[in-house]
Amino acid sequence: MIKLAISMLAKMGPSKGKGPLIAKYAPAGFKKGFGAIGLGRHTKKGFFIINKMLVPNFHVPDLSDCNVMREKKYNLLIAFYITS
Repeated sequence: MIKLAISMLAKMGPSKGKGPLIAKYAPAGFKKGFGAIGLGRHTKKGFFIINKMLVPNFHVPDLSDCNVMREKKYNLLIAFYITS
């Protein structure tokens, strides 16, 4: 029992810090982030209002006229590694 307590103190001592930073011990407004984004706010009546400034907007270029032949290059690389 004493050995267990000593080992626990060694892992939890003041030199080891407070451990992982979680929202419970962090400054106010800290969000660790678990893959979710706050896109708006809740109203008093239980509705959710989305703020369009917070919604991610991805600009994808039009590659329909691109002449890159990736499949051909990929097949050539595979053939090179197999033969060598």
